[in-house]
Amino acid sequence: MNSLYKYLIVLPLIAACFLIANAQEIQAQSDDKTFRYFTPQDGYPAFVFRIQQGDDGKIWMSSPSGLFSFDGYEPHVYMYDPSDNNSIPEGNFRVILNDNNGHLWLTGPNVIALYDFQTEEFSEVSIPDNLPPYQFANGLTQTADSIIWIGSITGIYRLTIPTSVRPKPDVSYIGIDELEDQANRVTDIIEGPDGQIWISSNEGLYFLDPETGSYVKAGPFNQIPNGADFYDFSYIVMDNDNTVWVSLDGGLLKFTEGENEPEFLTFLGEENFSLAGLQVNFMTLSGDGSIWIATRASGALQYDPSTNKLTQFKSDTGNRESISENFVYNVFEDMDGNTWFGHIGNGISMMYEKAWNYTYKKIIEADDPNATSNFIHEIKPDDNGNSWVLTSLGLAFIPADGGPNQIFLPESEGSESNNRYRFLSILFAGDDGLFFIERNSEAEPRLHPFDRKEQLFTGFQAIDPSAYLDSFMSDGTTLYWTERGKNKLMMLNTTDMSTTYIDLPLAFPVADSNADTTIYVKPFVSKSGNLYLQYNYELQNEPLYSKRLYFKLDSDRQSFSGVPILSPESERPLKMSRTTIVSQLYDGVFWTMTNNGLLKENLIEGTSSLIIARSAPRSLMFGFVLEDHQGNIWYSDYGTIISKLDPITQREQSFVLDMNRKPYLFFTAAELSGGEIIAGGPGGYIQFNPAEIREEINIQKLYIDEFRTGSTSYTNLQPGMEYEIEYEDNNLSFSFAGINYRHGNNRYRYRLLGYDDQWTDLGMQRSISFANLPFGSYNFQVQATRSGTSFSENSAAAEVQFAILPPWWRTTFAYLLYFLLFGGIVFGIDRIQRKRLIQKERERATAKELEQAKEIEKAYKNLEAAHESLKSAQDQLIQQEKLASLGQLTAGIAHE
Repeated sequence: MNSLYKYLIVLPLIAACFLIANAQEIQAQSDDKTFRYFTPQDGYPAFVFRIQQGDDGKIWMSSPSGLFSFDGYEPHVYMYDPSDNNSIPEGNFRVILNDNNGHLWLTGPNVIALYDFQTEEFSEVSIPDNLPPYQFANGLTQTADSIIWIGSITGIYRLTIPTSVRPKPDVSYIGIDELEDQANRVTDIIEGPDGQIWISSNEGLYFLDPETGSYVKAGPFNQIPNGADFYDFSYIVMDNDNTVWVSLDGGLLKFTEGENEPEFLTFLGEENFSLAGLQVNFMTLSGDGSIWIATRASGALQYDPSTNKLTQFKSDTGNRESISENFVYNVFEDMDGNTWFGHIGNGISMMYEKAWNYTYKKIIEADDPNATSNFIHEIKPDDNGNSWVLTSLGLAFIPADGGPNQIFLPESEGSESNNRYRFLSILFAGDDGLFFIERNSEAEPRLHPFDRKEQLFTGFQAIDPSAYLDSFMSDGTTLYWTERGKNKLMMLNTTDMSTTYIDLPLAFPVADSNADTTIYVKPFVSKSGNLYLQYNYELQNEPLYSKRLYFKLDSDRQSFSGVPILSPESERPLKMSRTTIVSQLYDGVFWTMTNNGLLKENLIEGTSSLIIARSAPRSLMFGFVLEDHQGNIWYSDYGTIISKLDPITQREQSFVLDMNRKPYLFFTAAELSGGEIIAGGPGGYIQFNPAEIREEINIQKLYIDEFRTGSTSYTNLQPGMEYEIEYEDNNLSFSFAGINYRHGNNRYRYRLLGYDDQWTDLGMQRSISFANLPFGSYNFQVQATRSGTSFSENSAAAEVQFAILPPWWRTTFAYLLYFLLFGGIVFGIDRIQRKRLIQKERERATAKELEQAKEIEKAYKNLEAAHESLKSAQDQLIQQEKLASLGQLTAGIAHE
């Protein structure tokens, strides 16, 4: 490492030891910002020179300890290894730049290098021998014509971007006489509004003509006072109005397009923040047109030239909503709008806008969050925007005008020191009435009427001690509750306090230790005023409902009739929470949280369906379900997450609460008349406006980082390429990652086309394996979305196409062999068959010949016999003739 490079590293470290905080007061970061920290203890660099986002979506960081990349899950460091030709060419790269052609440029003390995102390989850029040897660069930029300009100690290097036609960049050099001294150097380089190359150095500002290579030194400038000059770290940035800003020692030079003389600014912003003594480490332009200024002692400044607004981001010890260190070496804004701050000791701070912001309050601010006054069970807003709250201490009132909260106790015995009450519910009655319902552990249950206008209790009414009080309902004039001992639905007229009852449709057994289930009956009043009873069957060992029946009141007959409803399709046995709400927008619609998502029951249509909001809620014992005036369903299922679900699109958003603020879980929530939502639980309540919730930026980059087949691993996957896998390697696995730097909690789903076309939800699992896949062509597809949001066709996606080759016995050669073998067998069988047929024909012919021979022989014998017979007959005839002749002769003789 040369002495200059050591000087540039050590200088900031020395300066950091003598930092004096700037005492000026300007606008600090707003409450809608939050931070993540990436520290050396977690494997990230302590000293960060530059930050860039590559074409792969990863964050790349240069540091004295190597080049780092980060995918949202874990860092990876690239170190120089002399024995490895594929390693990074040098260990200490300072300035890095992601160009527009898939390369990451790196400049170190002695090397210019390239990283190709397609091949995932590093290569060193060769400087021709006829050019001055390259030495340390601090300026690196790409112009509109895609030329790379590097400002080094000795001068300016001009490089073309490598392409497939030209795999290596062409390099040319432009020397600047004033910078030939080793003590002088370029500190920054950009393309200006006039197409010229602006070069800042500790010797001044230069304008270079990219066509001719000629340059001129800017100035002198009349407005620069004595003592304000270019120094070791002067930086340049051009805003959206083509105004160029240059940092000097003691101020900023502002070059307005069309003006002959720049303006020297010693104060910035509406608050006239003094730039005196401000040492600038880096400047860059934000996506919203503001300018980021990284400083050595005053944190980071964000200045909007269009509004003259200046915001300072400083470290606040113990406050996690601030940057971790006031020495900011550089600032970078990624594609998701996250702002990264590189420090010199604490690593990196990352800032982003909260998706939502809320206020946290206690009922009694002076009380401890764990006090009974701040333990909230139920919230009921009235039409005037006020909230009436059921706490463990008593009835609380939260005024809409922001006045102080109040607590009202039923009679004098409800003090916190002698609190014997279990408060169950609050119900409105009429325009100004309210009923506060409590169950005394030592006496009968009571109804406490409360006058909302006068804000006082007006006595109480005892309820039958045999009543099992679990759920109350009011339609504004009548209170409804069930009494187990009498199997009655009780109805209290809040006007004259008269009580009537109706028989329950089913027997109502009291729970005992031997019962398999406990039955809870809850009354509900629908949007149209219909009264429904909900029978819930609870398992003995688990406070969840496994079965449910509905009955509807016939007001004319004063009796109940059953409401048939189809059960929803569910992969697992359905378990329902105790929290059910009836829709006030759609008649006869009920919403319940279950272990499989939100259950929607439509009693008018007799149907039910599950809207899968999450694969499995963390708990169903606590939480709330709320329907807002737009039909969105808000819910919390025990934990620091509140979710919003659009039942029509089934799009879900989840919002995480600050772990440092109570409440850590919620029992109740309500929508105020102005559209704000208030939710409470142990420790107080929160309040927020849904209209102010920002749309979460979904994951934009998803990549498959490894595709493993048997013992072979593919890490540099080429899009559009089909990978051929041997049949014996048909056990496959994929690992993947979605780029999400805000919290890293992504959800994934996959499908394997050619095997199963249906999407399978993986939750936060980042890998999947397949065993013994049959041969054929496949397309593995994976999608990612932020935790708490729903998947869609537009979710970030990645895919790998591959084909598992058939086993050798299913190849074309094998089939040809089988064909030849079969043909040979058929031919052989044919030959044998033919031989057998010929043999049979021969045998048949032989037999026929033998038979014919026998026939001939027989005929011959017959002929011979006939011949003999004829011969004998002939002989006899001859003999007879002879005898006849002899007789005639004898007769003649005798006659004679």
